[in-house]
Order: sequence, then C-alpha cells, then structure tokens
Amino acid sequence: MFNRILVGLENTPASKTAFEYAVRLARQERAELHVISVGSIPEITAGTIDEIRDAQRHAQAELVPLVKAGRELAEAKGQPVVTDIRFGHAADVINAYAAEHGVDLIVLGKQRRHLGSVGERVIRHAHALCLWQARPRSLNTQALLIIEKKTGRFAKTPVKS
Repeated sequence: MFNRILVGLENTPASKTAFEYAVRLARQERAELHVISVGSIPEITAGTIDEIRDAQRHAQAELVPLVKAGRELAEAKGQPVVTDIRFGHAADVINAYAAEHGVDLIVLGKQRRHLGSVGERVIRHAHALCLWQARPRSLNTQALLIIEKKTGRFAKTPVKS
C-alpha cells in the first residue's frame, strides 16, 4: 500500500512514538522509510548571518545524535532508513521533502489535544496521506488520526503498541 514513508523526528515523546510506529509500518509494508529532522533558524529579517549560522550549529549538535539514534533503532529492527537534517520552517521543509522523494505517507507525532501549527500546515499542504500518531493522556492506548487529503476528513483508530 505504501512505498515511501516519511516520519518527522524531534526530541519529544510524541515524535518518538510516531517514529516507532513508522518503523513498524515500514517493515510491515516493506516500504522505504525516510526520517527527517528540521532545525529552525531565526527569521532572516530578525537575525544576522552569524545568528543564523549559530542557530544551525546549535540545531545540528542537537539533531545529529537524535537522527543517529533513530537510524540505529530502525536498523536494529531490520528496517533500512534514509535520514536527513534540514533547516527552515518545519512544515514547509517536511512537505518539500515529501514532494521531492515521492512520499506516500507522512507520519507525525501529536503533542497536544489539538493539531499544532506545524502539523496543521503539513496536513493542509501535503500531497500525501498524513498519519497523526497520538497517545491520549487519559488512556494507555494509542490512537491514529488518519487525515485524507482530498476530503480533509479523519478517522481515529486504536492501535496495538
């Protein structure tokens, strides 16, 4: 069903849960798994070139070990992975990457009760199916919000951990 799956990875519990699900799904589907981490940079109008470079170095120092650990975890489970670290606004970067690589499914972690601005922008502009991995605070189960691009409708589905 899916040939290429993209998961956004950041250092949050929700993102890690989404990553673990994406690894399992990619193995099940025998899909190519792409993992992207996005470092934010100051707005060009607000920051100097040196501030932008400093922000990139700081983000790189944080994201390289995170992506390396993700790669090792996926490969330990037998799932090859393509990784990338990019800079910019996360939603724009994720959608551009998905379009560049012909991604069929984008998997993101949901942190709050409502979709966050990054997730909303990814979903609104994505040309691929989006899957929002969530762990409700009141439940020990996980739920998936699967957003269908054409209709904007979503389905909530319980998932085995």
